[in-house]
Amino acid sequence: MVSDEEWFHRLGWEVSVAEGEAGVYEADIWPRANPGLRMQRVARGVLPEIAISHARELMEGSLASRPHFGRHWPITVISARYGGSYEGGRWAELPLGPEEVAPEATGDDTECQEWWGHPPVAVGLGATPDAAVAALDDIIDQCAHPDDRRQQLLV
Repeated sequence: MVSDEEWFHRLGWEVSVAEGEAGVYEADIWPRANPGLRMQRVARGVLPEIAISHARELMEGSLASRPHFGRHWPITVISARYGGSYEGGRWAELPLGPEEVAPEATGDDTECQEWWGHPPVAVGLGATPDAAVAALDDIIDQCAHPDDRRQQLLV
């Protein structure tokens, strides 16, 4: 059996745990290729290994619930760095692999504001990761030609 940490590493992701409030441990995850896409406090546990295990369960469920993941194109779901102020939603799904997301999308105030003012790709936005996925799925469904969907999403 592969350890939770090894599972993340095989996917090209990193995971870290820090003690949060009231002695509860919180796990952060991020793609190794783009540390700016760090998803903070995605899972919690009374022990560090429980927080990491919960993060893995969350990610496994997320990957399994997306029938287009890895089949039509890679996707990346990110938590809005500025709470949606520039992004337009708390969560965003991009039709890109983590290594393709520009660092400006999660950069400082100015970079983030400029990137989200005119993102170079179609973006699904929502209050939750699932809502962001549904929003991008709606955009995909509106594309006229299934074979050209990825090209149409690259604005």
